[in-house]
Amino acid sequence: MNVDMESAEKRRVLFVDDEPEILASLEDGLEEFKSRWDMKFAKNGEEALSILDRDHTHLMVTDLQMPGMDGAQLLAEARRRHPETARVIMSGCYDKETALRLVCATHQYLPKPCRIEVIQQTIERIFRLRDLLMSDTLQRLVARIKSLPSLPTVYTQLMAELEKDDPELDSIGQIISHDPGMSAKILQLVNSAYLGLPREVSHPSEATMFLGVDLIRGLVLMAHVFTQFDKVKMDAFSIEKMMEHSWLTGIIARGIAEKENLDARQRDHVFIGGLLHDIGKLILVANLPELYLGVCQATVKQNISFSEAEADTLGCNHAEVGAYLLGLWGLPDPVVEAVAYHNKPTDCEAGGGSISTIIYAASELEKIRYSTVGIRALPVAAMEELKRSKVDDKLEGWWEICQDLTKQAD
Repeated sequence: MNVDMESAEKRRVLFVDDEPEILASLEDGLEEFKSRWDMKFAKNGEEALSILDRDHTHLMVTDLQMPGMDGAQLLAEARRRHPETARVIMSGCYDKETALRLVCATHQYLPKPCRIEVIQQTIERIFRLRDLLMSDTLQRLVARIKSLPSLPTVYTQLMAELEKDDPELDSIGQIISHDPGMSAKILQLVNSAYLGLPREVSHPSEATMFLGVDLIRGLVLMAHVFTQFDKVKMDAFSIEKMMEHSWLTGIIARGIAEKENLDARQRDHVFIGGLLHDIGKLILVANLPELYLGVCQATVKQNISFSEAEADTLGCNHAEVGAYLLGLWGLPDPVVEAVAYHNKPTDCEAGGGSISTIIYAASELEKIRYSTVGIRALPVAAMEELKRSKVDDKLEGWWEICQDLTKQAD
């Protein structure tokens, strides 16, 4: 993979916290990375903005609770002035109200206190993801795509509501309800037996209350993308089957995340990533149908995976194309990363608990959900990847989740 000149130079990282001892601890703990990162430290939002305006900064990590301009305000202003800068919040407080304030402005969240190794790994993963999405091969392929899906109007309005000082869940539901087609699709998905809500939901406001903003965002995007491409026709490709697979992958992945005791934010990311993991295929089928027909035929003739056939024919794969689109849309980095690596989670270097590993497992388990021999029906390549991800000992439990969730609505 070729990396542009900017990514080859020293990365500029800005840390913001009103407690001097925390900044000192960060500077001391990250001493070994000074040869790779140009690190700067600011004690308040105003100083941070001054640094951002003066020096191009690749990534900013800020505390949330600071006097004067707090972290949420700083992130929002940094997003307005310098949208290219990756934005990470670090806080010990993350309730629903906080999530509403941060949903538009931040790429990633870190709990506070946070071990130095976790901070370092998070920063490295953000840089690695950005290098992947800016690779020459992906940029060349994207240049051949005539039209990437635009954000739906409903989503844009939803984000505008979330950017208000005091966003309201009821207002979010009202925005969705103004688009009858979108509203109907959201309610159809929300009332699916797979989600197991305590009662039938009749209005998007109720759906938002039950599921939370992040899940509603994912459902809005899924409904929009599949509706936009519902007229795509290819004998070797069924959009209906893909939508069902994507929906069930999200449901199964969410169930696995709950079993693995991932926190609420991570469970949301797993669900959204599962819903959207294959949108790159839709983009390629819609824009490069003849080439993608060749990809589909190669998988059968050569007995290789879609990703391998895509790499041979296109130079990169649908996971990277999907991640590129989600990055343009401003989704959180954990979701973009999960989609980018969902076909080979070990490349993510995040270990067996990674979101991409769970989505990969959920996708593979969904494909064999009617099997009478359980996980023995998994392809050899999939089982090897899951062994490398160190989750092979969990597969029987994950298979039971897949069976329980999918049988509810069969």
